[in-house]
Amino acid sequence: MGLPPVVTGHEDLIHDVEFDYYGKTLATCSSDRHIRVFNLQDGKWVLRDNWKAHDSSIVKLAWAPPEYGQILASVSYDRTLKLWEHKNDAVSNSGTCYKRLVTMNDAQAPLFDVSFAPGYLYTFRVATIGSDSTLRVYEALKISDLSDWNLIQQERLSSKKLNSNLQGNFTVNWCQSKFVQEKICVSANDVCSIFIKGPNNTYVKDQFLPHHGELIRDVAWAPSMGRSFELLATASKDGFVRIFKIVDKTLDDYGVSGGDGSNSSLNYNQGLNNNIHMQDANAIEDDDENETTKKITRLDVNLLGEFSDHKSDVWSVSWNSTGTILSSSGDDGKVRFWKSGRTTDYRCIATTSVQKKSPN
Repeated sequence: MGLPPVVTGHEDLIHDVEFDYYGKTLATCSSDRHIRVFNLQDGKWVLRDNWKAHDSSIVKLAWAPPEYGQILASVSYDRTLKLWEHKNDAVSNSGTCYKRLVTMNDAQAPLFDVSFAPGYLYTFRVATIGSDSTLRVYEALKISDLSDWNLIQQERLSSKKLNSNLQGNFTVNWCQSKFVQEKICVSANDVCSIFIKGPNNTYVKDQFLPHHGELIRDVAWAPSMGRSFELLATASKDGFVRIFKIVDKTLDDYGVSGGDGSNSSLNYNQGLNNNIHMQDANAIEDDDENETTKKITRLDVNLLGEFSDHKSDVWSVSWNSTGTILSSSGDDGKVRFWKSGRTTDYRCIATTSVQKKSPN
């Protein structure tokens, strides 16, 4: 049995709908500049609160990891990122259930996407990207005071200037796996890159995702569930759903070690000569009494498959909780589900539509 429909009450176009970690709270945002939050009670969505949150269209929301409480991030065409915290003692539907913690206004252009770092990290971070193609990463200075944040990095993804008459698309998505090096996937129009945690507590660009000839609408990391590699899906205006395999490769001073633990005769200096640079990787120092071993992580990216079944713009991709089934939605009005077998490539296993069939 599916969840009941949500009558949002928004007065303009709805841009985003986000469930919290437990799936019991739902937030929506709209061009009417309001955020609405609903609770699932007795099989129905009940409005918890509704408030004007920005001075322009709100295009994206994100719930923080539950380790930090019920915190909601919102970004808008007004160039600001805002964080909101639920107040347990507030009266429902009073416009005061969510307290504004902080407003970040460093962006010089409208913001399009926001993503929180995974909850297992020792720091509380959030990333944004806007139409200036700039990745911005913020960090809370104190977990006990979430009103105080610091901009720790700004990184331009693309030098191309977007024509104001053309449509653009920008996404940011933090990999949630705790078994691999911390990484972020960021896209600006048709350029998609993966950043990994590097020296000095910053993120460095490691790999481009190839094969995209049009706007990238969405990116999604699959939950790892103990795999030795990561899966990343993209949705594109060119009508393709693409699935990539991302493998962490580790190099050390004595040779090259792959993600499978195999060694190569290629030494460290040879690796550097093959464009494996210190500034583009994560240096980890493991000190003991006799020696210091430096390890560098690089990413190996392979395209597992690309599918044009939608035959129209693809707008969204999302994985199930185990990372075994991918869903995609496109302008054909259908949601398609993709899965691979133990010995087979990814293929479409089901299709559904929200459109009602006309009576015979």
